[in-house]
Amino acid sequence: MKRLGELLLEKGAVTIAELHTGLDMTRRRGGRLGTHLLRLGFVEEEALLQALEVQFGVRPISERELEAVPEEIRNIVPPELRQRYGVVPVARLGNVLELAMINPLDPEVREGVEKATGMMIRPRVATETAIRRFAGDLPADVEELAGEADAGGTRRRVPPPEAWDAFWSLPPAGPEAFRLAAPARGESGPMVQVGFPDLRELIGAGLADGGDTLDLGALLARLPAVTHRDQVADLLLRYLNRYLDRVALFVVHKNRVVGWSARGEGAVMDDIQSLIIPLDRPSIFLNLRHSGTYYAGPIPPGEANHVLAEALGSPPPEEVLAVPIRIKGRPVMYAFGDSPGMRLAELPVDEIAEACSRAGLALEILILRSKITAG
Repeated sequence: MKRLGELLLEKGAVTIAELHTGLDMTRRRGGRLGTHLLRLGFVEEEALLQALEVQFGVRPISERELEAVPEEIRNIVPPELRQRYGVVPVARLGNVLELAMINPLDPEVREGVEKATGMMIRPRVATETAIRRFAGDLPADVEELAGEADAGGTRRRVPPPEAWDAFWSLPPAGPEAFRLAAPARGESGPMVQVGFPDLRELIGAGLADGGDTLDLGALLARLPAVTHRDQVADLLLRYLNRYLDRVALFVVHKNRVVGWSARGEGAVMDDIQSLIIPLDRPSIFLNLRHSGTYYAGPIPPGEANHVLAEALGSPPPEEVLAVPIRIKGRPVMYAFGDSPGMRLAELPVDEIAEACSRAGLALEILILRSKITAG
């Protein structure tokens, strides 16, 4: 039986970077890969159901179809059993009960429902999201299952992270987040990753000198001399780290926000670079896109914001500062940071916004230089 992620990749329903993010969520929070991909907006229900149909070899049923099932059919299985097993009756044909299931190959669930109803079970596959809506909150042991089974239908839990990592061999950030650029004529070195499509990486260019935090004067003095996008990131993060314990930069790319770089106590670069948040889903980044200003305060509720808080590491942020960085008036990056256990009311936010504006100008100049050189 093929893994769900493999099927979704073959169908082109998700990118490698999106799958990496989903697998990382599964590793850190448990639960099903498909459920995380659906909640993050990386896959549509129809595409997920098509992959599940291939995986399990049974007909799928959508949330909309489940909504149309008459109440008397749903009640063939008592609510407590629907919740316990994670199932929803769909139709009755004589002594045969069509049953929507998260894992239609699970013999324990089928036998339990058959015993309770005295009917034969014909399984259908549905998403966990749809099952939850009509069966109620599922118990912990059901939530932790991977939703996959071996050829005999035996339950298995999510494979250990090492097994997934070895199978997929994923980089910290996927190819959808960064394009690959060949070295310029006369340069040597491997192909490198570029955060902005119009800004060529300079092979061998070092980061900014030293590693201490910077004040605004030092930042403004160094920005005019940068020749490399990562120098801008390094300088800005060092400045932000003067006021915030954990800081990160996110790039807007193809209508999504992608983690770029991070610095500070507890910040994990791989977690930041694995993060992808679509800009058509509710999030703090979408709010900033519409508001046109910065945000300082608690992370708002919502799945995407919860994922963002997890990526920042432990302890979870209580209050955050998020500042858009613009090029020609359009947000192309976001600076983000927090100081665990500390309120942000006393931060010099106007100064920080000015620093971010100057960093955006430095990036714009680098892009223009690259276009002049290429032209």
